[in-house]
Amino acid sequence: MKRIFKIVVSFILIFVFAIGIMILFSPYGKGKLYKNRYLACSIEVNASKEITYKILGNSDNARKWSVFVHHISTLNSNEISDGSVGSVRRCFQQEDENGLRWDEEILVNEVNSRRRLSIFNMVHFDLSADNLMTDQLYENYDGGCKLTFTIFFDPTKRISFIDELKMYFAAYKAEEIFEKNLENIKNLIERGDTYERVHLFIKQ
Repeated sequence: MKRIFKIVVSFILIFVFAIGIMILFSPYGKGKLYKNRYLACSIEVNASKEITYKILGNSDNARKWSVFVHHISTLNSNEISDGSVGSVRRCFQQEDENGLRWDEEILVNEVNSRRRLSIFNMVHFDLSADNLMTDQLYENYDGGCKLTFTIFFDPTKRISFIDELKMYFAAYKAEEIFEKNLENIKNLIERGDTYERVHLFIKQ
């Protein structure tokens, strides 16, 4: 019995240690952009922030650069133009619109500077959480544009420990997706008609 107890305790300690290591090295954490924790990835684009902002404001372009989203459908484009505050869109991971999907609403639209979107109605995800937000940040940088994607929890909401814990783990995959998407966006903007994906779309 003592031997079994020691084995169980050892497994628990190893499990707790592994979780601690993953949290410690997670790309989700504190920084200078926001007061709360977040994930951020950036890339330098050899084009103006005006051009970059315009291309990302067109939801149809997502199928050209996203490695995770097959296509995006706007849900209220008859009332609100795509890319504007109040615009709601549905993101589909698969062409047949089965599988993973989620909705986004543009909350902030600072022309050529920032778009903030809420993320909600996440369907078929292994890890999901409420009150998620994402920013697209556009800055002048060395004659071009520095483009940054972030994801974080709504700072005005009370976030559960479980959702915070899930984000520490989900951030590893989210960071990989952000980095690949940003590289595709950079090439789409810089190469124009000669653009070819650096990273292919991957069906989940």
